[in-house]
Amino acid sequence: MANTFKLLGNYPNPFGEGASLQGNPGTEIRFTLDQPREVSLTIYNSAGQKVKTLVRNKLYAPGQTQQLRWDGSNDRNKPVASGVYFYRLKADQKVAIGKMLLVR
Repeated sequence: MANTFKLLGNYPNPFGEGASLQGNPGTEIRFTLDQPREVSLTIYNSAGQKVKTLVRNKLYAPGQTQQLRWDGSNDRNKPVASGVYFYRLKADQKVAIGKMLLVR
């Protein structure tokens, strides 16, 4: 069975205003697909609470690197605190999880 997708991680990591001299207020989460798939990407805090849904059941095409940007805000577009966050990428019934650090 072919891989459904490949999670390529996020860049920059760490990110946020305090992460570098230039400041990186957001991060790009990248992935590739082997065929058209419905994708959902959700951000969670270190306690496992949902922070933000970036995309839900959106159809993406294969053949190129896809990027979704998270700006460090929650579902109400309010900035979240510094800390470790996890992103959960679901493509059809397959799931991959990544970790990132937000520095304010």
